[in-house]
Amino acid sequence: TEENQVDRKRQHFASILANQAALALENSLLYDDLRDQERLKHELEIARDVQKKLLPNEMPVLPGFEVDSTCIPANEVGGDYYDLFRMDEDRMGIVIADVSGKGASAAFYMAEIKGMMMSLVPIHRSPKSLLVDLNHKLYQTFERNIFTSMIYGILDFKKNQFNFARAGHNSLLHIRADGFCDLITPPGIGLGLDSGRLFEQQLKEVELILNPGDSFLLFTDGLTDAMNSKMEAYGEERLIETICKKQHLDASHICSYILRSVQDHVNGHDQHDDLTMVLVKCLAESNN
Repeated sequence: TEENQVDRKRQHFASILANQAALALENSLLYDDLRDQERLKHELEIARDVQKKLLPNEMPVLPGFEVDSTCIPANEVGGDYYDLFRMDEDRMGIVIADVSGKGASAAFYMAEIKGMMMSLVPIHRSPKSLLVDLNHKLYQTFERNIFTSMIYGILDFKKNQFNFARAGHNSLLHIRADGFCDLITPPGIGLGLDSGRLFEQQLKEVELILNPGDSFLLFTDGLTDAMNSKMEAYGEERLIETICKKQHLDASHICSYILRSVQDHVNGHDQHDDLTMVLVKCLAESNN
C-alpha cells in the first residue's frame, strides 16, 4: 500500500541518516585520536630535547687521555645516564647508570639522579662514599620497585688510574695496549634496593692502573643485550672480540666501530633497550 511505501522510504531515509551520523562520529573520534597522538608526539619530542641537554654535549679535552661516548634511547626518552664531572686539573668523575624500566618514567628518575650527582660529586673524594650517600637519598626518594645500577669512578690524570665502585651495574671492560681484555666486576648491589647497611657492606672500591695505550669501556646492558631477529644477543664475547681488534684506534673510532658492529648484528631488528657506552683511552704519549 501507499502507506507501507511511505514507511519504507522513511526507514530507508532514517537508515541513511544513522549511517551518516555514525560515520561522522567515527571520523570525529579518529580526528580526536590523531590530535591526541600528535600532542603526545610533540610532548615526547620536547622531553627528548630536554633529556639530551642533561647529557654531556661535547667530550672534554684531557691531559694524556681521550674520551668518547654514545647514548641511544630505545624510545624518544630513556633511563640510561652518563656524565663527566671535571673536579680539578688532575681529576674527573665519570658515571654511567641504568634506571630500571624505560620511557618517560625512567627518564624522570634519570633527571633526578643527574641533580643528585651534581650536588654530591664536589663533596666526595671517594667513589664508594658517593655511592653510599646517593643510595641513601634514592632509597628515601624512589618507589620500592625502582632501582638503578651504576658505576662511578674518578680518573686521575697524573697517576694514570681510575678508582671506581660498581652498584650492580655491568662489568667494566679493561682493554690493555697488548690486546688483552678483562671484565672487572667488583661486588655491589643496585642503588635504592637497601636502606644502607647491606649496600655499604657489599660495595667495594677498585683501583685500575692505566698504562699508555690502555682503554676501559663502561656500558649499559642495552649494548650486550641487543638482539637480532633470531633473538641472539650481541653479548660480552662479541664485544671483547670487536674492541680488541680496534684497540690501536683513537677513542671516537673505537666507539664508532663498536656501534657499527652492534648494528650489523641487530640487522634492523627493533631496539628494545637504551644503549649507552663511555670509552676512555690512555694516550701512548701522555701530556702530564
